[in-house]
Amino acid sequence: MPHRTLIDWSRWQDDDRTAAFPDLGKAAAMGVDGHLFRAGRGHDLDPDFGSFVAEAVRTRRPWGAYWWPEPCLSPPVSQARLTWTTVSAAGPPSLPMDVDVEGHRGDLPGAAAPYRPLTPIEQATWLRAYIDELRRLSGRDRLIIYTADWYWNPHIAPAGVSFADCDLRVAHYVPGTPPAAVARWEGWLADRRPDIPTGWTDWSGWQFSATGNGAGPTYGAESRDLDLNVVRADAWARWIRTERDQEVDVAKLPVVRAGMSGTPVTMVQALVNVHLAGAGLAQIVESGTWPAGTATPIAQAMTWFQTHKGLTTDRVVGPRTWSALLGIS
Repeated sequence: MPHRTLIDWSRWQDDDRTAAFPDLGKAAAMGVDGHLFRAGRGHDLDPDFGSFVAEAVRTRRPWGAYWWPEPCLSPPVSQARLTWTTVSAAGPPSLPMDVDVEGHRGDLPGAAAPYRPLTPIEQATWLRAYIDELRRLSGRDRLIIYTADWYWNPHIAPAGVSFADCDLRVAHYVPGTPPAAVARWEGWLADRRPDIPTGWTDWSGWQFSATGNGAGPTYGAESRDLDLNVVRADAWARWIRTERDQEVDVAKLPVVRAGMSGTPVTMVQALVNVHLAGAGLAQIVESGTWPAGTATPIAQAMTWFQTHKGLTTDRVVGPRTWSALLGIS
C-alpha cells in the first residue's frame, strides 16, 4: 500500500462516564499503522495523553503528538518548552511534533486583556519562533504543520513567512462515508485531491475525514467519530524514528534542587505538572524558580512525585528522578 494510515486521538474519544478506555488494539487489528495524540492546547494539557501513549506502546504502534499553540497565553519559546516537556514526559515519540494551526482565542484562562485578533505577521512570526524552538528541543529536522487552506491562506500566508521546512498534514474532508477497512481507504481517495494551503506544493499527510465512518468503536474508540489520515510513504519513512534514535542520557542532565532557577527548573516543573494532571491533581506554577523550603509548591509536588514513584524523597532531581519524570524507567 503506497500510503500509510494514521488516526489522531484526543480526550473526546474517551467516554468519561465509563471506567473503560479506548482500545487501540482494535485499531492495530484493523491495520492502522500509527497514531497522533492530542497533548494539549495553549497551557491546557490533555488528561488522556499519557494513557493514549501507553496504549500505543502496548499495541506496538508508532505514535506522535500534536499541540494547538495559543499565542495569547505566553511567548513562543516558553510555550514550545511546555509542549516538548509534556510530550517527552510520556516517552520518546516515533513521529515528529505536529503543530495544529487552525485559529487562536483570547478568552482562554490566562490570556492577556484586552484581546484583539492577531494580524497575519503577528501570528506568523510567533509561530515561526515556536516551531524553531520546538525543532531544537525535539531534535527533528522537519516538524509537521496541520492546517487547512480556509485558515492558513487568509490568516498566515499573507505575512510572507516561509514554513516550507515543515511537512504539511492538510485537513480537507471528503464527503461521504469512507470504508471501515483501512486497506480500502486509498482506493476510496484515488480520484480526489485536497486543497493545498499557500506555501506548499503537495501534502505529506491528509486528514480526509473528521467523522470516520461513524464506527469509532470498530477502531477501539468510545466515540463514534474519528479523524482518519493517510500519509505518503516517503513522508512516513522520513517521520519514523525508533526508541533507540530517541534515547535520552539522563546522566548528562543537570541535577536540579531547591535554590536553583532557569530552564532546568522550568522543565522539572512542566514535567511534574504532566504527572499531576495524570493523577487528577492541581498543577503548580511553572515559574522557573525553586525557592528554598519544604512547604513550597514545587517542593511539595516533588515530595508527592518521588513518593508516588517509590524514589527517595530528597526533593533532588538526579538521574533516577529524571528517568521517572521522562517516563523512561
